[in-house]
Amino acid sequence: MLPSRQWRTNLFAKYLLVLVPVFLVLSGLGLWLLLQFELKTKDEELGARIGNQTARVAGVLGRHDVRADTGLARDLLSPLAADRAVDCVELREVPSGRIIAAVPADVACTGQARSRSISLEVGDDGAATLEVFFNEAEIVEATRLRMKLMLTLLGVAFLVAVASASVGFRLIVGNRLARLHAAIRAGERTPVAGTSADELGEIIAAFNAMIQLEDRREVALRESNQQLQEAKEAAELASVTKSQFLATMS
Repeated sequence: MLPSRQWRTNLFAKYLLVLVPVFLVLSGLGLWLLLQFELKTKDEELGARIGNQTARVAGVLGRHDVRADTGLARDLLSPLAADRAVDCVELREVPSGRIIAAVPADVACTGQARSRSISLEVGDDGAATLEVFFNEAEIVEATRLRMKLMLTLLGVAFLVAVASASVGFRLIVGNRLARLHAAIRAGERTPVAGTSADELGEIIAAFNAMIQLEDRREVALRESNQQLQEAKEAAELASVTKSQFLATMS
């Protein structure tokens, strides 16, 4: 575990500081757009479903004298009431506004929380109006469940991405960079393994080439020193020999 100061200067930490915000922003924006599109699609499907059911029931009601037979009218309204999205249904007489039949039968739509409605004329003469009030609770609930599922998947994907990035960074950059750093700090002239065609591989190759060049220079320097030493010894020997010769001659 790196200290907080090292985390601020660590190369992998800086990499994560770029990766994590970009991942979260892009994935969050994509999730929001997807949910908005799905919510709009489901809302249109709900409106079309309730509209089709209302039109079918209105057509059936128009073929019967439902103003005289309220029991039949309630029976014909039952398929609409069976839909989970429907709050209540009212069949009203025009123009008096009298309720011919309603679901729920006792309270009709009185006091019902209604968000949307569809109203259709019943019969060719338009003597009655069928009004259906429905809500979007099932869409909201389905969207909430979908959001929880997608957030869970997003969290798992985030953890997998960070783990993959960590392993990949360590294999591709971290290990080779650590070996290069250790070789530089130790001052040893040992080639570093891990050369490749990428930028870090080129840096390691340049470091290894520099070591080889220094080794060749050191060998050349030792050879030069050896030659100078041999020349010095030869000169000293020649000087001694000359001195002895002169002494002998004298």
